[in-house]
Amino acid sequence: MLLQELLLQAHLDIHPVMAVASAFRMSESNGQGINGQPPAKVRKLNFATSHDEPENPSGTQHTELRREIDGLRKDIVELRENLNTSLEKIAKEMKAEMGFLAERMGVQNAYLRQILQRGAQSTEAQGSTFPVSSPEELMALDLKITPENRQIYITKMKELLLQATLSKSLKKVLGEELIISHNIGGVSKKKALNVYASFLPALLEAISLVDSSQPAEKSLSKAMQDSTQQ
Repeated sequence: MLLQELLLQAHLDIHPVMAVASAFRMSESNGQGINGQPPAKVRKLNFATSHDEPENPSGTQHTELRREIDGLRKDIVELRENLNTSLEKIAKEMKAEMGFLAERMGVQNAYLRQILQRGAQSTEAQGSTFPVSSPEELMALDLKITPENRQIYITKMKELLLQATLSKSLKKVLGEELIISHNIGGVSKKKALNVYASFLPALLEAISLVDSSQPAEKSLSKAMQDSTQQ
């Protein structure tokens, strides 16, 4: 009695499982799953080995990055070379231009010095230079007169000599002491004016501009003689 009950219970437990299996087989043969749903697909496992795996993408990126870096380095080298070439060209142009400017400035400075020197000489000639009252002053004036400035002194002496008759206006150029103690050639125990190689020719030229009726030496000699008698 007990054995029959156990067999009956086992038959009841196995029967649902067999029913499910039978239904599953019928659904596969019909192309449908259980309850009319499509049959479930079984995922196929990939057992590929490591050597069948695709190539590592990080390695490709690394190679491309190296290529880009190399390209940038070449570009930097070219830019540096071009920059050096441009800087050398600019430096040469600036050097040439500065040389030209320095030359021009040198010329202008020399010209300004001449103007200032002429201005100083003109001021001196128009100021306390005349009348010359002593042999020392006459010697100093003779040394000051140069080919470059002699015209300034000639013009000033001409202006002084035109202010009166030559015997009177001569005292505005030479002091009375020099007129008494000097003559042109140093004769008659007097001192010579002709030893002053710069002053005397300038004075004679100024006299010729004032009185051209006779030689300037004769006009000067007569004026010095008449001046001592006045």
